[in-house]
Amino acid sequence: MFTVVTGRMGEEGTCPNRFNLYVGIQLSPPAAWVCGALSGLDCNMDYFTQYEPNNPDDPYVGYQLQNNTPSTFAMRVYGVPAPLQTTVQGLITINGYTGSYAGRQATVRVKRGSTVDTYTVSLSAAGDYSLQVNGTGSAEVLVQLSPGLKKKATVNLNGGTVNQNFTLTNGDVNQDNVVDDADLLAVLFEFGGNNAQSDVNRDGVVDDADLLIVLFNFGATGDEF
Repeated sequence: MFTVVTGRMGEEGTCPNRFNLYVGIQLSPPAAWVCGALSGLDCNMDYFTQYEPNNPDDPYVGYQLQNNTPSTFAMRVYGVPAPLQTTVQGLITINGYTGSYAGRQATVRVKRGSTVDTYTVSLSAAGDYSLQVNGTGSAEVLVQLSPGLKKKATVNLNGGTVNQNFTLTNGDVNQDNVVDDADLLAVLFEFGGNNAQSDVNRDGVVDDADLLIVLFNFGATGDEF
């Protein structure tokens, strides 16, 4: 591991474009470390990177060790790190839903502390989803997909991959996060037709099956943060 600190070496007379690099170099063989400022007046030393602004194609030129000596380099970069991301993936399905989820979009909200981020994910035919979530630690994930009630789960954002499935309760026709009289009336009003919103099982017709789903889940409420 070595640290690179850039700064002029004060040799403007001989090497005006040379930077001061503090490095550690492991040589093999023999094993050795060269630490500290690179010294010497040779602007073309064989073990540093030189900035050459007069070369517009590649102003940074790297020089190899003499005699092709093998070496191992590592670098520590100081600055603001990129946010760590976790892939959250799995299935989003709705009980009693027989249609395809292909092309349908679900709203996913992720809450960490007081911060809530909102994502839109496209589903596969089977309901597969995947999204990249910033941050680490415990988070609440709230999923919304019509005609299902909102569903919440707690996940641990670990910087890797988290598998989390959601099965939503069916029957929320008007998407107010409760299955009640308004949803029942919506199905009855469209009974015999093909209105997609009232066709809660998505079999292409509003019929007894949709009415039974709403009646079975009557009174259910969805999750919230």
